[in-house]
Amino acid sequence: MDLTNRFRIWIVNEFGTQNLHCLIYASHKYEINLIEELVDTVYKNIAPKRLHSGQNLIGLGPRLDEVKSLLDMKPNDKTIRMLGIYGLGGIGKTELAKALYDEIAQDFDSACFLADVSDKSKKTNGLEDLQKTLLSKMSGKLETRLSSTSKGMGEIKRKLCQKKVLLVLDDVDDKDSLEKLAGGCDWFGIGSRIIITTSDKGVLIAHKVEKFYEMKELDQQLSLELFCWNVFKQSHPKIGFDDVSLRAAGFAKGLPSAIKEIASDLANLPEESVDDWECALEEYERNPLNKKILDLLKINYDRLGYNAKQVFLDIACFFNGESIEYVKKIHEEFGASHIDVLVNKSLLSIENGCLKMRDLIQNMGREIVRQETSKLGERSRLWEYEDVIQVLTEDYGSDNIQGIKLDPPEQVKVTWSGTAIEKMKWLRILIIRNTLFSCEPKHLPNHLRVLEWEEYPSKSLPSKFHPKNIIIFNLPRVHLTLEAPFERWGVRRVFPDIHPLYWPYLEF
Repeated sequence: MDLTNRFRIWIVNEFGTQNLHCLIYASHKYEINLIEELVDTVYKNIAPKRLHSGQNLIGLGPRLDEVKSLLDMKPNDKTIRMLGIYGLGGIGKTELAKALYDEIAQDFDSACFLADVSDKSKKTNGLEDLQKTLLSKMSGKLETRLSSTSKGMGEIKRKLCQKKVLLVLDDVDDKDSLEKLAGGCDWFGIGSRIIITTSDKGVLIAHKVEKFYEMKELDQQLSLELFCWNVFKQSHPKIGFDDVSLRAAGFAKGLPSAIKEIASDLANLPEESVDDWECALEEYERNPLNKKILDLLKINYDRLGYNAKQVFLDIACFFNGESIEYVKKIHEEFGASHIDVLVNKSLLSIENGCLKMRDLIQNMGREIVRQETSKLGERSRLWEYEDVIQVLTEDYGSDNIQGIKLDPPEQVKVTWSGTAIEKMKWLRILIIRNTLFSCEPKHLPNHLRVLEWEEYPSKSLPSKFHPKNIIIFNLPRVHLTLEAPFERWGVRRVFPDIHPLYWPYLEF
């Protein structure tokens, strides 16, 4: 059997006989040309495949209606719109985009769903390959030759500017990818809709996308329903599992990907019993992030630049709930704009002028620090009061430590030698509250930007402490006696960068 006939049989098996009437060819053509024609014919005659199985689309109904309202699709529509769907990684943006694609794709001349744009674009010739896929799906002809992404941009605009198309670009994390795949509304014909999913709203703003939809967490009821579908294959708990199911779903804090992972863990237990589930959930109480959930969430962190990562970890460990002005001032050395980056990436929100980080995200940040090393004294940040006291009393700090926050729920007394901080020469943040120390610190690092110490155990600062980088200096209820070089230099010379807002905290 020759190659062409084998290909014809494959088409019949794959797509049915309804496409065979299109396969007309002359006997004198070379076989390779025939195959190219057959492939092109397949592209032209196959309707867009559904992306969803139709199961477990919990909570998507109302969201679909909201997104369709933003798309504003009408008969004889003459507009071209770009819509960005943004939110935390794992929150269900791709699921929503797939469901939307399935529902409206038939209303367009051509439709294309480009998945995993971020990962694919980073491969060798990745963007060029994405352009080829886009052109092939939209034009109905297999695109094999693009010499550059610049040529691809021109081809997309040339071939699609007269077509009403639906284009979904899933998981886009940089402006360059958008410019190469959907440079502007004028690339596409009237009535077209371009939908972009991203974890970074800043990418949409930079590309001048005008319509936005923020993907938010599921509420308690929808979280429970999604959990039950994944464990019990029904919308409600089995008899006797009501309370434990609600508790299990609650650990995910409304994040669909985390709900599915927890459901999978419990469904795979050797026996389906309430007692076994209770034991498993006790482990979640001790460690809310198992490896799979941590890996899902950590994708959001891994895409940050170095400075943004430092700001993120500081907020996760020390500053969740603090004033945005306070935190921005502290992090001027990294660039205050990184807080805006974290907000755009849905890792942080601002409520009433204060920073708010979701529990799961904060736990993820703290777990990243824990995994730096098993040795407490060599971690970059310490915030658990038992850990801080252990490091200070046993004197095993290191120059890896950048920040310390000691704030026990009840006042404690700490007996120490006062020398532990001397090893922490790169310490930037030192916050001590509700703690009484047996003696003063023998040393304070000159790199400190934040020094907050309630009940500071001395009337003088260490003689070699020259805090020229300090921004926050707060020693309440302490009257310091300045000694040289402080007396000679004067307060403003000693603290050249301190913000006027914090001058009231200086008591001498």
